[in-house]
Amino acid sequence: MARIAVIDLEPSSTDWFQLLATAGLEVELVAEPIEISSLVALIVVHAGARISAAEETCWLLRDRFPTLPVLTTSSGAYASEGARLIAAGARDHVRLPAHPQDLRFRIEAHLSYVRELALAPAPDEVAGPVPPADIEPLEALRVLFNALPIAILASDRRGRLLLFNRAAERLLGCSRQAALGDHVLGDFLAEPAEVPRLERDLASANPGEATSRDLRVRTLLGEQVPVRFYGAAVRNAQGRVVAFAGLLHDMREMNTMARRLEDTTRQLIETEVRAKEAIGGRNMAHELNQPLTVAMGSVELLTSRGDLAPDVQQRLDRVYDTLLRMADLVRELPYERRVPGSSGLPGSSAP
Repeated sequence: MARIAVIDLEPSSTDWFQLLATAGLEVELVAEPIEISSLVALIVVHAGARISAAEETCWLLRDRFPTLPVLTTSSGAYASEGARLIAAGARDHVRLPAHPQDLRFRIEAHLSYVRELALAPAPDEVAGPVPPADIEPLEALRVLFNALPIAILASDRRGRLLLFNRAAERLLGCSRQAALGDHVLGDFLAEPAEVPRLERDLASANPGEATSRDLRVRTLLGEQVPVRFYGAAVRNAQGRVVAFAGLLHDMREMNTMARRLEDTTRQLIETEVRAKEAIGGRNMAHELNQPLTVAMGSVELLTSRGDLAPDVQQRLDRVYDTLLRMADLVRELPYERRVPGSSGLPGSSAP
């Protein structure tokens, strides 16, 4: 029995899922592409009216299952939906409502293709490295372009956007189709006047040299996000600047970590001041141990991250060294243990 994976992005009012089961096909309902097993022969994505989400799903499926056919269905009002989904990686598209027999025929045709592909003789194994002609560098770059967690975009001299990856969609709250068709670079900067200044800086840099600066971008919902921009000018064969490309690194988490580090440093300084003022107190070691433990744990948690900037890592190391010196100081303090039943005064003891 052939197994079909179905990703239902929007609950459907039709009974075509039941139709698949009654047609002698085993249906595997999943929520994400990562849940699809290796035994499926066909993937069906029901988009409903969520075309942008279906495009994203088709991209992921094409990367994860490059040989499996993907059939998409939609119930939107636009005839261009099928073309968009096929461009994103779908093999075929059915616009609902559709006649059940037509849907079964389309599915059987794709399953027949998969069976023929499985029965085809495998090509002879060739020892040695893969010939360069068999490698598709543009496809590898496309996969990397959309897999990177950092927003990547490019614009021409008029500000029209040319590139817009998935991380940019998540950061700016705008789909790639809308960004490339309806927006310019200035629409996503908190200060649109920054665009000409930024372009001048990029154009004046040496060819191939990246320029970095801190900016604030604006999402479609109006939220302003601090980012660090790394970019360069794109030049043609004659050396003329024709476009600008760059990365936008979201700095919100890094800024939050910096504030936590400042708070931890302030607490350490206050603790050290209190320690000096009460060095002769009988409970000083006990009172210092708790904030020292909390502070050291906070610093260790921050240093466990692998994406810290070098200057932040150095500051954390200095803070941790200070904590170690304070811990040595605490260990040298006389620590008087309270005896149960005692008055707690020096020299007193239990009766």
